[in-house]
Amino acid sequence: MRKLTALLSILSLVTLAACGDDKNNGNGADRDGDIGGLPDTGRDIGDGPETGLDTGSEDTGDDGGSDTAEPDAPVCDQELVAAGPTAIVINREDRIDIGITLKDCEDAGVEGVIIDFELLGEPNGSALRNTSARTDSGGAAAITLVAGNLDAVFEIEATYADLQPVVFTARVMGAPNGDMAVVLNDLTTVGLTDASVFLFQDVTCDELDVFDPIGASLINEPVGFGPPSLFEGLEPGTFIVAAQGRLDTGIMGFGCVEDIPIVDGGVTEVEVEMKLIPIRYTGIFELDNRFDLAGVLPSSVEDTLRILDELSDDNAISGNPAAGEWGVDPAAFVLDFVYREICCWEAMDSAPGTPGFQGDFDTCRAQGFTHATGDLEQLYTEDFSRWDGAQSSFPSACTLLSLGNVAVQSQVQSFIETNVPDVALRLIDIVGDLSRAITQMNIMSELTIGEVAVGKNGTFTHELISMVVELHDLDGVVNVYEFNLADAGFENLDYSSETTAQAGDILVIPEHSFRLDFGRLLLFVFTDILLPTLDCDRDHDGTTEPCEDTADLVGTWVDCGQVAEWLITNIPIPLFTVGTFEGICDVGVDAAGGAIEAGIESAVDAETTLTLAGTTVAGDVDAFREATTLVDGVWDGTLVEDGEDYGEFPGEFTGVRTSDLD
Repeated sequence: MRKLTALLSILSLVTLAACGDDKNNGNGADRDGDIGGLPDTGRDIGDGPETGLDTGSEDTGDDGGSDTAEPDAPVCDQELVAAGPTAIVINREDRIDIGITLKDCEDAGVEGVIIDFELLGEPNGSALRNTSARTDSGGAAAITLVAGNLDAVFEIEATYADLQPVVFTARVMGAPNGDMAVVLNDLTTVGLTDASVFLFQDVTCDELDVFDPIGASLINEPVGFGPPSLFEGLEPGTFIVAAQGRLDTGIMGFGCVEDIPIVDGGVTEVEVEMKLIPIRYTGIFELDNRFDLAGVLPSSVEDTLRILDELSDDNAISGNPAAGEWGVDPAAFVLDFVYREICCWEAMDSAPGTPGFQGDFDTCRAQGFTHATGDLEQLYTEDFSRWDGAQSSFPSACTLLSLGNVAVQSQVQSFIETNVPDVALRLIDIVGDLSRAITQMNIMSELTIGEVAVGKNGTFTHELISMVVELHDLDGVVNVYEFNLADAGFENLDYSSETTAQAGDILVIPEHSFRLDFGRLLLFVFTDILLPTLDCDRDHDGTTEPCEDTADLVGTWVDCGQVAEWLITNIPIPLFTVGTFEGICDVGVDAAGGAIEAGIESAVDAETTLTLAGTTVAGDVDAFREATTLVDGVWDGTLVEDGEDYGEFPGEFTGVRTSDLD
């Protein structure tokens, strides 16, 4: 281009020298004519201030010469000016426009002239889409640089006539690195103190473990909730930002944003919304359950407690018809069975409704179902010397007992009080304890939870383990006992199903049922827990051992040898000796103990089903947002025995995590 400009200058000088001041050289070419045979430079001498030559294809003379008129001198100097930075950085396989402006001395754009552009150096595949461009009304012209797929550094020169060229330096390279500014929302109001920010690629937020987000390419920690967390010099690509919020050392919050591009070498701003991590329920929890069954006490329990209550329900030695009390317990209870061996009353020959029933009072065998346990009412209301409902096993025995009943009870009660002071009060306590063991049942259980959180269902297994009871001894001291339900003969005490968590981190334990026969349970508490804790001395030799059965306990209260000595002296019955009285007393004591156990055992076969459904929330939470305790546990329960629905009952529970899942 520079050579072409110089050649044109030389040609102009030659023409001027030959023609002088002539406007026409005789062949029809004037100063505004075209120079034949030269490319069109876009310069029109007649266009006022333009200094470029307007070249055409027409010859100006017959001899093929080149007649050219001297161009008008420009009004003032012109200048090529870059329209932007002359240092150009472009990504591989990208494109960019390169602009230039032709201005006159008054800084006005020169319109309609052509600016040439040329690549200089080693472009490595980069190229110009066009090598020239005509200026617009503002004097601006532009061409497009298309970058290749290789890095390169080269120049682009813009020229016009003999003006000073403008040189652009171009750098083609891979996409520039960029920065990322991560802003976390303020969660200090819920207790978070700081956070760690992680950058990932090729994963999703759902795939990350909020407590152990492994595989991060970059980590900033710790950062607060205010100034951005900066990641500088990131290579182009798509990123995922995750943040863990902490309280002290515990991880409490989490936030994650996907598909964050780094493309232009600038700063990408990202706002991460931190949320509290839902509490997770997982592990094995020991539950302390309390059930209020007072309003749904099944028949098996009521019948059993009624029998035990007979040991202490009579407190009127002279009788109290209004209160239905006929004697003083436990003497009256025990003597009922002793008297049955001497005098039979209300003793029919067979049970009512059975074949052959006549209603005759001719045997003592039927007294077990015709005569209420521990009931001496007839001794107070009938004259046994004339009443045909009383038949003596020994001559005149009924009459003598009828006359001496109060005295005998008083003396036996005195003997019992001597052997076991305040026994009646202690029995009342014990019966109350047994009642509360059921009506205020305390069951320990084990709840195994597969990982559960809000929006994430899991599994649970609930197993009844043991029962806790509080029982008085005969000294009035309260003792606490815990026994395994399996030891009491219970099986299938576990239930497994799915469970969920609801908003507010409420753990939901769906409805599930257990077979828990209350009659069997009460019998075990009485015979296997209570009796062995009581001291017995059946032979009254001053040596005590744990009671083996109820008869052993009753025999400790009643010294039959002592009773026999008193009876033979104070209420002599013909043909009775001390040995006779003592033998009858021992039989009666055994019968009394057997009647208590038989009454309890009669309820053993009752089938009781306990159904529970509950909710609870976390009390304490560890550093991984896992519940370590359960509080505010509520049970909604129902009770069915032998097909009869006894209704609903409430319950409550707390829990402590004892171990993690394997």
